[in-house]
Amino acid sequence: MQIKILIIMLLQTLIMPFIIGAIGARFYKKSSALFIILIAWVIAFFWINGQVLLYPKTPVEQLWVFLSVAVLITYFVKDKFYKTAMSLLYIVGLLIASWPVVQYELTFVFTLESGLFLAAGLFVIFVKSKNNRAAFTLSMACVLLGGVSALTSSLLMGQVIISLAAASGIYALLEIKHKFKVRQVPEKYLTVFSLMFFMLLYVVRVYVELNIEVTLSIMLAYIVSVFSFKNQSLVIAIIIYLLSLVIIVMDDSGSSYY
Repeated sequence: MQIKILIIMLLQTLIMPFIIGAIGARFYKKSSALFIILIAWVIAFFWINGQVLLYPKTPVEQLWVFLSVAVLITYFVKDKFYKTAMSLLYIVGLLIASWPVVQYELTFVFTLESGLFLAAGLFVIFVKSKNNRAAFTLSMACVLLGGVSALTSSLLMGQVIISLAAASGIYALLEIKHKFKVRQVPEKYLTVFSLMFFMLLYVVRVYVELNIEVTLSIMLAYIVSVFSFKNQSLVIAIIIYLLSLVIIVMDDSGSSYY
């Protein structure tokens, strides 16, 4: 029985989203990558949650809506309005994710933490990055965050996050194949990837109760990996990620709403 459950989890989290992404990458142009990743991840997301969440109610359930709207903005909003549209979407996303907590109790610390996430998101929107490892950066960060979430006691969030890494995995492998010298996805996709990652990190921080030290270190590692052009910066990011894992393993007091 346990083996059957494990096989299903692997299919949901890794195999199925990766295969959909790989098929899409094989038969469609690079400009379709974001849509392919969205489809692969949303299918995995619904399967992991055990239902088609057309009317999402919780912050976790609303994540697929956030990514879907971000993809639509990327494909259909003109460049001169793009940054404004993405900024508004991110602000609304943070507000919606924060609302259950704000209704209960709004504290200075919570406001400060939310402000840090807002600043990080606006930074990736308005500061240009030219690195060629957008998909690899997302996949690496999601594998780490998913593992941290699972260890912190939320297997559901861990699966949701790692499935996004699997959905973008084929593009990450293509970036590795070309030694990060050839861009495998259009430049604007890095903004979408980054905002989605920060939304995932925010939900894990607030509802899985990931401690603030690990949260900030993961955020820092992600920004380092995105905005440093040299591949050596990946080593720094990986070290920070590994330190985060060590902290989580040593801290066995995790709790979760999911």
